[in-house]
Amino acid sequence: MKISSAQYLTSSANPTQKLSLDYPHIAVMGKSNVGKSSFINYLTNNGKLARVSKQPGRTKMINYFLVNNNFIVADLPGYGFAKVSDAEKERWAELIEDYLINDANLAYALFLVDIRHEPTLNDITMYNFLIKSNIPFCIVATKSDKLSKMQCRLSIGKLASFFKVGIDNILPISSVTKTGLDAVTDKIQQTLNA
Repeated sequence: MKISSAQYLTSSANPTQKLSLDYPHIAVMGKSNVGKSSFINYLTNNGKLARVSKQPGRTKMINYFLVNNNFIVADLPGYGFAKVSDAEKERWAELIEDYLINDANLAYALFLVDIRHEPTLNDITMYNFLIKSNIPFCIVATKSDKLSKMQCRLSIGKLASFFKVGIDNILPISSVTKTGLDAVTDKIQQTLNA
């Protein structure tokens, strides 16, 4: 799949703000410092589409982007390391949970984890939620440029074992070295063709 266009549509700060456009959604989720914005910019070939910040937790709402006039990328708030109040974290959790359970257009999820580290407790909670909710997804292992090829293979094996999935369901990617994107867009294309 070649992505030729992407544009910001709107943001949702609470569950009552639903996007009315009837396109399939690809949700992008992960902890606050996993590199979601960089990933979305790499995916869409638009370096300014999603705001990249050195401060974790900048995404406070669900941001919607229309891609190829064909599907929507839904950028969910990150979880984990953001230095915000417990009340704000709870609001984010409710927003994410409502979207994942109730949005009829959700077709697939790209679950981002940092290839360099073991999954956090929040990662495990999100993984279990996706499984329990029967949401189709794959695991995108970001920041693969930070490891050697051998280290990447070892980390992919560990992640696959940890999450009890095949290694083909762990997709290493780097927005820095521009690698790994084809495997992700293939997953999206398969979803859209289903």
